[in-house]
Amino acid sequence: MIIAITATKGGTGKTTIAVNLAVGLTKKGYDVCIVDADEGQISCRHWAECRDDEREHIPVVQVPQKKFIRDVRALSERYDVIIIDGRPTKSDHNDRITIVSDIVIVPVKYGLYELRAFENYLDIYDSVKDVKGELGGRLSGFVILNDIGVGQTTKREMTEAVLDAIGDSDIKLMNTVLYHRKIYADTPADGIGVIEAKDKKAKLEIESLVDEVEKEILVITE
Repeated sequence: MIIAITATKGGTGKTTIAVNLAVGLTKKGYDVCIVDADEGQISCRHWAECRDDEREHIPVVQVPQKKFIRDVRALSERYDVIIIDGRPTKSDHNDRITIVSDIVIVPVKYGLYELRAFENYLDIYDSVKDVKGELGGRLSGFVILNDIGVGQTTKREMTEAVLDAIGDSDIKLMNTVLYHRKIYADTPADGIGVIEAKDKKAKLEIESLVDEVEKEILVITE
């Protein structure tokens, strides 16, 4: 199973979601590997270097762009789940990331630029999904509201805006919402996920995300 956390804009929280999803699925018994596709930041690699050896090992690897699809598929034969921390550009490489994936998750934060970036990614998603469908493949897409202010007004506004942007696309808005919490910024320095920390509200959010993703994994692998 190959899951990409991707977008066409930086700063949307891809890495935060990638590592927390990896930790959550690992604790559910899945053998998980992270592919860090953002060569400029390599944030997942930095996170892994900070992770204590006594915790579950979650390998983080990089693969060359020219061999990206082949090498990621090869890794998927060795691990239960590959999580790709995507590259924040509208480029051929983002196309490759989407093509090789079974599931894509697009984080969207509050703001006009973030919403426009999501709309840009929808062009990639829809075109790749059509091609994969013609070849007998499958692609499931989700968008998740991330780093949202705790006030209900912000959530409501973003929900309405994202659903309007989705339009006729079959990408789905996740039930899980990740709110703006300090713990998400604090945990990377220790190489942990928030479910390994003490913030109960953030832990519940990530557990909800993991449950939603696992449900889709089970649907696809039936």
